[in-house]
Amino acid sequence: MPPIGVVSDCTGYDTGALALHFLGVDFRLKMVSELDANVRALMHQTHRFIQRAPEAIALDMVSRERVEGVDLYISSCPCQDYS
Repeated sequence: MPPIGVVSDCTGYDTGALALHFLGVDFRLKMVSELDANVRALMHQTHRFIQRAPEAIALDMVSRERVEGVDLYISSCPCQDYS
């Protein structure tokens, strides 16, 4: 079975992907969005798919491109600083 495609908005520290990893789910992040520049910088360092495709991280869910092959959509609660 191929990995499931995941898109995450208001990603934060990406606990959704962490949960999938701990559950043993084979998945590939297709796109993420995050407003906080420090968290985006952390994602660039820790997510291989972002290192290979830096355009896969968007500032917010409105500015990101349409993504094909998505099986699961995850959205966290917006940070209080930005909501």
